[in-house]
Amino acid sequence: MKLGTKIKERRLTLGLKQKDVAGDRMTRSMLCEIENGTATPSLATLLYLADRLGVTPGYLLNEDQTEATDAAARLFPRLWELYRQQKYAECVKLAEEYPSAPTPDLAYLLTSAHLMAAEACAFGGSVNAAKEHLSKMQEYAALCIFDTEHLFCRAELCRALVSDPLTPHYSLKRDLYESLSAEGTNRELYHYLLGDTDYPYLTPTYRQHMTAKKQIREHRYLDAIQTLRSIIDNRTGDGISVLLIYRIYSDLETCYRERQDYENAYKCASKKNTLLASFRN
Repeated sequence: MKLGTKIKERRLTLGLKQKDVAGDRMTRSMLCEIENGTATPSLATLLYLADRLGVTPGYLLNEDQTEATDAAARLFPRLWELYRQQKYAECVKLAEEYPSAPTPDLAYLLTSAHLMAAEACAFGGSVNAAKEHLSKMQEYAALCIFDTEHLFCRAELCRALVSDPLTPHYSLKRDLYESLSAEGTNRELYHYLLGDTDYPYLTPTYRQHMTAKKQIREHRYLDAIQTLRSIIDNRTGDGISVLLIYRIYSDLETCYRERQDYENAYKCASKKNTLLASFRN
């Protein structure tokens, strides 16, 4: 498509008249000549027209570039900056302004961004929001030409966690995870969800919780209560999330019941149920 034709079609798409685009920078007759192909704009005029029409100069100059690819070229840097700042929710929200099928680069970025947003929602207790992000992740992954196996490996852990916060190992598709996983792909979270007390955890909260799990299995309920309470009282480090606290209160309830301390067991059950109700948000 010729430069003049692109300018005219973009103007009509925006519902603008020639005088609206020309403004004070150029005459309407000059714009008419440019659109008809009888005049060539200067570099300064080209930059002005691109700005007025909301496109890049490259789009106007490149006959093969479409509005969709130009929109992606303008949108990608903004999305990448938000992604780099770990503002995943803002990143995917901005992407909703892009109506056409994304380019492969953009599809991969949004696949990853929706996964990160899903994980943030899951660890924050927003289960339904996490599920929505996982669904969108699959939509964008279908448009990718790049390898997304490692992303789906992480997504399987997130899916299991939001499907069954208390006992995710029942929902976790272990064969699927193992077939997709690479060394270092959230292996620690994987073993934590399985309740593996022998795994060498680096995250303190995972390590402490698994210590408490082992103490419970050994019927050392008072020791387990102290360990679990320590996690709650010092919940400022890595690995602390609403779902983890929910699981800890569940274990605390078990310990108190075993010690026939029903008052504290009831308190833990109430806190656990309050968290559970919030997961629907």
